[in-house]
Amino acid sequence: MLIRPVTKEERLQSAQLLTIESGDLTISAADDAIHCDYTLQIGAEGTDWPAISITDCDEGLEAAALHVASGDIRIRASDDCLNAANSDLSGFDFSMDISGGTISAYTTDGAGFDSNGSMTITGGTPPEKPDGGTPPERLDNASEPPEPGNL
Repeated sequence: MLIRPVTKEERLQSAQLLTIESGDLTISAADDAIHCDYTLQIGAEGTDWPAISITDCDEGLEAAALHVASGDIRIRASDDCLNAANSDLSGFDFSMDISGGTISAYTTDGAGFDSNGSMTITGGTPPEKPDGGTPPERLDNASEPPEPGNL
């Protein structure tokens, strides 16, 4: 993992690959809570970890390729909770793949799940609407129309 210098706005970031397979993280950030320029992998198949609580941020999890395989993830964001994007990359095949885990996404002015490319959800526990939060149907997928198995 190549770690870039972390600004006070972003709490945990990596340039190439960031993998979080276990642990208990609580994060508050002025900008992105967890950011990777390219690939962000959360959890591992067959496990229940990690536990990630993002209590305040602009965007929660952001990467060009965002993969969630397991974990208990709770995000309170002012913009997108999960975002497959990177404004510094052009021509990249942005993707969000969720195969497991439990995700609670609350946003005041964005999408719960936002992909500037493909979005595939094959497992996990669907998000529930927290009191006063964005309903789980707030999915923003740039791919039109979705392929079978994709949202």
